[in-house]
Amino acid sequence: MDSTSLFSDNTNTQYITFWIGEELFGVKMEVVQEVISWTEITKVYKAAPYILGVINLRGQIVTIMDIPTKLFEDSEYAQQYHRDYTKIIILNLKNEQIGIAVKDVGEVTEAESSDLGEVPSNIPEMARPYFVGILRKSDKTISILNLEVMFHA
Repeated sequence: MDSTSLFSDNTNTQYITFWIGEELFGVKMEVVQEVISWTEITKVYKAAPYILGVINLRGQIVTIMDIPTKLFEDSEYAQQYHRDYTKIIILNLKNEQIGIAVKDVGEVTEAESSDLGEVPSNIPEMARPYFVGILRKSDKTISILNLEVMFHA
């Protein structure tokens, strides 16, 4: 599914915002199951570099993903974010639970599809498919993630 089909009408969509390092990101609220405090993560042998490991969430094993490493592979840019995670956002994508490690959770914001700007050309080519667009809300710029591509690429 391409990013244009995600926003084919002008209905309002709610996004939960979250911080990774000093960057503000957002995902559709409809896929968020819950937000939990940081917990011990069990490493997975030979997992992809962007997989931090797994947690046991009330009997369900949930894979925890590191967004910067997924976006920018194993670059120094990604490495700068790894030290300040305090929360995990649990997502429910096509009946699969996946967690993303974040520094902090912001607010839930509402926007129309017409509020989304294009992904800037200075985003590295390897990361561009992982973004739906950029949302500007008052003094904040929020990078909206394309979860369908990110978790199934």
